[in-house]
Amino acid sequence: MKLNNCIVSLFLVLVPALANAEERCINPADYARSTVAITRYFKEGPASGTAWFYKDKKTLITAGHVARLLAKREKWTTLELQQRETHGFLVTKMRARIVKIGNIAEATYFEIAALEKYAKEDLAFIELEHPYPEALPLDISRERAPDYSPLWVIAYPSRKLVYEKGQTLSPGVETEYEKDFPSMIHIEIAGNRQSLIDGSSGSPTLNCAGKVSATISLFLNDEYVSSGGKLVRRATKGTATNYGLPSSFVEELEARK
Repeated sequence: MKLNNCIVSLFLVLVPALANAEERCINPADYARSTVAITRYFKEGPASGTAWFYKDKKTLITAGHVARLLAKREKWTTLELQQRETHGFLVTKMRARIVKIGNIAEATYFEIAALEKYAKEDLAFIELEHPYPEALPLDISRERAPDYSPLWVIAYPSRKLVYEKGQTLSPGVETEYEKDFPSMIHIEIAGNRQSLIDGSSGSPTLNCAGKVSATISLFLNDEYVSSGGKLVRRATKGTATNYGLPSSFVEELEARK
């Protein structure tokens, strides 16, 4: 009887604590101005990704494979920036250039998706020629997010703004994935598992303090080919499928000469 009472008491204590944690988390809409869709138009059609402002109104962070496709190193290229406003979208054309990018120059897109040595370098700094007036620069979390930490992703898949709630996944669930990508953060989305594709690379994931914990890089299907050439059927089939680079890599790349 005493044990049952203890269990009930523990349950009653934990449930309000979890509820309070949810209440204390951010409203992602308050951070909408931190993130933009970036697009470049080619003869074959547009290509786009997501980027977020870092430290000031001229510096964008995005996935390296997005930057490599849309911009050039130290050479100005015209990009379209799109940001959701209350009554529509603010669309601006600006010249931009890559100022820093991880060591992915020799890698194909498939190699970035399949090999840890490239995946963990898939980040880039883009400089805008002029400050973006509506920008809200973000700060990063310098500590790796604990297991099951609540996160909000702000993204522009297909150039449409979405807010997706998720959490970090603990080790031991996706064992093959963890062997292949030990540096990455696995992000489990609570809602639509197909929402963060087609333009979501480069999206920031914000913790409940409003700081960036990771930058979305790639998308894993229910089945994928491991770095050893093995077909892996994911343990969390039917759940979220994104992973991202820890924010500690932002400062590491920034410090490189």
